[in-house]
Amino acid sequence: MAAPPGSKRPREDGEEGEGAAADLGWSPHDVDEEVELEFDHLCRFYWGAGCASTPSRAWIGAPRGRPGIVWGSYVFEVKVLGEKDLVRVGWSQSGSSRAVGSEPGSFGFGGSGKKSCANRFADYGRSFGQGDVVGCLLNRDQRFVAFTLNGEYLGRAHSIPRDLDGVPLYPSVCAREAFRVAGYFGHGHTRSGGLPFGYQGYWPLATATDEDRAAPDAGPGGKRARAAPGPEATPEELEARRERALRFQQAGAPAPGTASCQDRFAEGVRKAASTSERPVEGVCTELEKPFLRLTTLPRASDLRPAHVLQQAFALVQERWRQHRDWAWAGEMLRSIRQDLTVQMIRSSFTVEVYELSARLALEAGDFKQFDQSFGPLEELHADAQLGASANAPEFLACRLLYLVLQGGGLALSVFLSRQAACLRAAARAEDPSVAPAWRLRAALAAGRTGQLPAEWAGPAD
Repeated sequence: MAAPPGSKRPREDGEEGEGAAADLGWSPHDVDEEVELEFDHLCRFYWGAGCASTPSRAWIGAPRGRPGIVWGSYVFEVKVLGEKDLVRVGWSQSGSSRAVGSEPGSFGFGGSGKKSCANRFADYGRSFGQGDVVGCLLNRDQRFVAFTLNGEYLGRAHSIPRDLDGVPLYPSVCAREAFRVAGYFGHGHTRSGGLPFGYQGYWPLATATDEDRAAPDAGPGGKRARAAPGPEATPEELEARRERALRFQQAGAPAPGTASCQDRFAEGVRKAASTSERPVEGVCTELEKPFLRLTTLPRASDLRPAHVLQQAFALVQERWRQHRDWAWAGEMLRSIRQDLTVQMIRSSFTVEVYELSARLALEAGDFKQFDQSFGPLEELHADAQLGASANAPEFLACRLLYLVLQGGGLALSVFLSRQAACLRAAARAEDPSVAPAWRLRAALAAGRTGQLPAEWAGPAD
């Protein structure tokens, strides 16, 4: 794992540096010194946390996360990785004890099946441990905290007092003795740094708008001053918020495994972008349209219909062949993907767009865009209704190579837990993309770097 600043190991290039997600993931500035963090070079934030041991069986503050939330309904999830971990998760104020649930304004749920606030404990839900995923739901509009366990809603756990209105609450984790956890914030997609389950009616934390999130500047030691309550909302803003809440009203907890996080989040996007339970149908005819960060509900005039998107896509392909200008092509492809997502267009054309986006991003060395394209592409390739793609092995091999050359770690383990059987079968069949990548992985894992040419010529394991 990557150690936080101040440890013996120096910061690696790219960690909390240029291009990093400066206000997302576990904070290396707000964590007890015994805790080590793992940095995801693709998603550009810290998402793994762990500690070999803690003194005197004390609760240790695994990091507080980011961003802080002052309005809206958001969720992040934590997976327990250690065999005997006793972990507590929840939401807390900046500057409070990192032992979540031990002070007023700090709301926790522990592995023993207890909820806690102000160091007062009560039975809630059930116990959890290795392999379990806990979802931490924060509803600032209705002032409560709730939790899920492996996608199952456990009910309201804590009420948030009115005097905390305008005060940011941050994702929090603490543990007793040795532990390892992975944090999921919804960044990019559901496969790396995303949400294993999610919950209908709650946005992934990474999608928090500027209106809903706390300002990112941190004070000494990572402590942030309390945010003063913002100006009173206008009647129009309150009405817009009520409409948004109604569109995302929870209709009942979905049974675990009945729908993927992507399906539930897509349903939320569809309803938020619609006034009649149908996706917005675009009417824009511009072939060149920049990517827009949506902070309000999209309008039909902002979106292009499928036939215009196909023309825009053809224009990107043509100009790439002529000029190979990635700054322009990458922006246009992001915009096309955005229009496809908001309009819920899921077809062979969608697959083609994501495949080209991932391929050109690799050619340009833009690994962040590759990662943003690969996650949805992996889901699209697995969609039986869209049919098998002949290009799927190519992108699995690219992802494997990138994670291996990044040094492996948690991201590689998660990827292999899903795709190892598929990769191994393709390697044995001598797939021209997968076989060399799989042999390289095996050689590096065995420490046989001096024999790479011979290993590449040998049979797949």
